[in-house]
Amino acid sequence: MEAVTLKNGLRIIFDENGHMRSASVNIYIGCGSRYEPVGCEGVSHFIEHMLFKGTQKRSCADIAEQMDEIGGRLNAFTTKEYTCIYTHTLSYHVETALDIMLDMLLFSAFNENDIRTEKGVICEEISMYEDSPEDVCFDLMCAGIWQKSPLGRPIIGSRTSVNRLSRSDITSFMRRYYTPDNMVVSVSGRFDRESVYSLIEKAFARFDAAEQKPLSCSEEGAPGNKAMSLSGVSTDCGSLLHTQSPITSAASQQHGDISHPGNMTDSLHTASCGGGILSEGSPQSARSDIAAGTLPHFPAPYLGFVSESDLLPEFHGGISLLGRDFEQTNIILAFPGLPVGDDERYTAALMSSIAGASSSSRLNRRIREELGMAYSIYSFHTSHIGAGVFGVSAGVSDANQGSVINETLKLLLSLKSDITQKELHRAKQHLKSSIAMSMESTASRSSSFGHSLLIDGRIEDEDDAMAKIDAVTLDDVKGMAGRIIDLSNVHIAVAGHAESEDFYKSILRSVGG
Repeated sequence: MEAVTLKNGLRIIFDENGHMRSASVNIYIGCGSRYEPVGCEGVSHFIEHMLFKGTQKRSCADIAEQMDEIGGRLNAFTTKEYTCIYTHTLSYHVETALDIMLDMLLFSAFNENDIRTEKGVICEEISMYEDSPEDVCFDLMCAGIWQKSPLGRPIIGSRTSVNRLSRSDITSFMRRYYTPDNMVVSVSGRFDRESVYSLIEKAFARFDAAEQKPLSCSEEGAPGNKAMSLSGVSTDCGSLLHTQSPITSAASQQHGDISHPGNMTDSLHTASCGGGILSEGSPQSARSDIAAGTLPHFPAPYLGFVSESDLLPEFHGGISLLGRDFEQTNIILAFPGLPVGDDERYTAALMSSIAGASSSSRLNRRIREELGMAYSIYSFHTSHIGAGVFGVSAGVSDANQGSVINETLKLLLSLKSDITQKELHRAKQHLKSSIAMSMESTASRSSSFGHSLLIDGRIEDEDDAMAKIDAVTLDDVKGMAGRIIDLSNVHIAVAGHAESEDFYKSILRSVGG
């Protein structure tokens, strides 16, 4: 594997494997909902959609047909901190697929008619997510735990913010973030390295490293086809700074999988957020000791994009309730987790695996297999720059809400003291096999390397990762549980047939003793 950096700051990863018959290309852009100014919520995801709508030389239909003609896959996705466009194709079609991607990234047309049409599409997408208890609950949780941070906002925005976006908002936002020094191109599989390098270098040759400058949604972009300047380069606004990027998500839904999207801003019914649930008094917020202290590692571009007040966003414990007429009620119990790049991330991953991230986990055995109270219950650990969250998500019937929360909290608390060596061994094998198996896929390798270099500023060797997992001890995992599982700083999010706040507070008191 080789990583090179062009003079304009663009980073390229070459991961060649001559034994494969396919290749994958991922283009990561450090551009997500966390960096959107007030009034432009959802613009990152909107741009992702628009990149598929046509370029100076290809229509929307051309893009789709040309990819189908080579049997390739093309998609994209948006998260809170980055956008990614990716393709997977046969090895002898890599240059064709890459040419289409670069055309989309650098020469998208952003026609006014397409912008109007796509607003309707995204509003329908919002409606789709609003019908998903799990997605609604995840956004409810984010809004509750990160109240004053853009991390708490839905990636997709709201109907109001999406319909308010103008073409100048889009061009202004792209001038800020869609720059070579804020992108990573990752190529994995069988391909001609020199041909791919030449294609990328030629496409980005017109750009110097972009200046970082303040951005507001009121900043005017260039209307019509008036030329505008990007870092000393004159471009045609019709081609929009010669930038574009399609997107794809883990769920692999077309055009804009959003890693837990939804629209909470227009429909929050109740969001009571207090840090000390077990003790009465006025609501308070508390920064986790995990995120406190020395500033975590930040890739260079983000230092200019993340506001100083948001570098270490506070985690707010409390209760967030949203009444909806779902068939099932979704519950998330959330705790402060580890930020991106934390040295103990594998310890947290092993703790999560033991808790509820595998079929033999405690939550799966107890809640699903023994009690039959949930079909879906799992733990997760999500890391962001300067922040993280560990949580448990469950879909339950109304009658089982109290029992599931009670049992889940007891099981989480038990992780502090009685994890067995056998459980740790199983968790290590589960985590290592996940890493090893994913590294046998060109799509996963390209995605993993690109994401790591953009967000963490480094690419960790697979053998090093395995060694770090093996080095985690029983005491390490118990200690991690002791740091994370704190009932005085838990956030309970409930979407569906929610009970009163007192109902959930009483459960916390009974479990907390």
